Amino acid sequence: MLGKTHLTVGVAASLTILQPESLPELVVGISAAAIGALISDIDIDSTQAHRNANLITAGTVMAIAAVALVERYLHIGITQYLLADSNITRIIIGTLAFILLVAFGKQTKHRTFMHSLLALVGMSFCLSIFSPLLVPYFAVAFISHIVIDILNFKRVKILYPYKKGIAFKLCHSDGIVNSLMFLAGVAVIIIQLIISIFRIIF
Repeated sequence: MLGKTHLTVGVAASLTILQPESLPELVVGISAAAIGALISDIDIDSTQAHRNANLITAGTVMAIAAVALVERYLHIGITQYLLADSNITRIIIGTLAFILLVAFGKQTKHRTFMHSLLALVGMSFCLSIFSPLLVPYFAVAFISHIVIDILNFKRVKILYPYKKGIAFKLCHSDGIVNSLMFLAGVAVIIIQLIISIFRIIF
């Protein structure tokens, strides 16, 4: 599926399943889900795909920057939320480990390591060092990426390094199903944001 579809489906799935209970959790959860939904496609290998990979990197940086700006100007308690089960040393170690793992994944073939359970476990572990609170949102979105890619024609090697992959061959990655999933993701995000904000305020 296309990147925008992975983004909306991943965030929608995370918000629906995890139901954030506070404003810091909502902001951080959406950011972690956005990264989890997009990061798998960092491994794409065509010229256009490399441009898309750069967009994924930029999107990740923007998600982090957005959280920092929200905290800087609105003071909603994101820093305290993240540091509740962490500290500066763990944040540095977790971030470096995550970057190294993604750098490795970027060099692998598309829909292999970065679309595998091994990558899910490895990156989730790195994030758990950074802050355990990020892991559920990242993991749900990452899994959603794998699940909807399996619907396509190209095999996804979810058990990497095992060579065989899975493809249900039900739809093309840029066809009508992709468009419908994108629209459904947007609708669910809007509904879940309304529900979450209502629950947090009242």
